[in-house]
Amino acid sequence: MKKYEGLFQIGEVALLCGITRKMILNYEDLGLLAPTTADIASGYRYYDIRAISKVQTILDLRQVGMSLPEIGQYLNGGLSAESKIAALEEQKRQLDFMLAEMKARAVKSDEYAIEEIFLPETVCICTDYVAADIEDGLSAYIAAYETCINRRIPFAATSYHFCEFPEDILSDEFFKTENIPMCICISVDRKKAPSDAVIYPECWALSLIYRGAYENSVFAYEQLQKYISEHEIQGYGYPRELYVQGDFDADSEENLVRIVVPVMSKENGDFL
Repeated sequence: MKKYEGLFQIGEVALLCGITRKMILNYEDLGLLAPTTADIASGYRYYDIRAISKVQTILDLRQVGMSLPEIGQYLNGGLSAESKIAALEEQKRQLDFMLAEMKARAVKSDEYAIEEIFLPETVCICTDYVAADIEDGLSAYIAAYETCINRRIPFAATSYHFCEFPEDILSDEFFKTENIPMCICISVDRKKAPSDAVIYPECWALSLIYRGAYENSVFAYEQLQKYISEHEIQGYGYPRELYVQGDFDADSEENLVRIVVPVMSKENGDFL
C-alpha cells in the first residue's frame, strides 16, 4: 500500500476544485483549512476527501457573499446563518434602492409608471411655508437648504430632500399654483441631527417619477389620483415630492422628482 494512498497533493485538489494552489495556501494561512498530513522530507502537503469537501464548502460560502474572515467565523461557530441573512437582506435593500434610482434617472418626460416602494426612515429639518406661487416655493426650498448649510448640519447620505403637501391628494383643490401650503424637509444625518429635527417613519408608498418643469407635474398627480380612486385605496397620507435631480430651475425639463403617497397597511390600518 502506498504511503499516501487515498490522499491528494495540493495541485490535484486545486484542479478538482477549479482554483489555484495559491488560494489553498491562503485558506491555510487564514486558518480555514489544514492539510491532512505533510511529508517532512519533501514538504508536500496531502489532503483527504474531508479536506477537499471543506474547500468546496469555503467556495460555496464565497458564492453567497461571505468574506474569508466571515467564513472563518462561521466555520468556528462565531457567525450564525441568521446574522448573515440579515446582512444580505440589507445589501439587497441597498441594491434595490440603487437599481430603482438608476431606473428613475432613465425615465422620459411622458412616462408615468406607478409602483409601490419602501421609504426608509428619514430625519429632516422642516420648515412650514405657504408659497405665493411655484417660484416662491422654490425660493423657500433653496432658503431652507442654505439654512442647513449655514448651520453646518451634515446631510443624509442616501435620503432625498423633499416637500410634503398637507392636503388630500383626491381633493379637487389639491393641485395649486398659488397659495401653496408645504412643509420643506431637508434630510440630515441621523447621528448628527440637532434637537429640532423631525423623524419621518419608514413606510410603504405609491411612487411615480416625473421629469420636467414643476408647473406641469399636474399630469403626474392626475395619474396618482386616478390610481388611488380606481384601486379604492382608503388609507393614504399627504403627498411628498422627493427631489432626485435638478438645478433649482423650476422651468427645467430635466427636473426629476419622485412623487410619493404613503399608503396604509391593509392588516391594521397603520402606515407601514
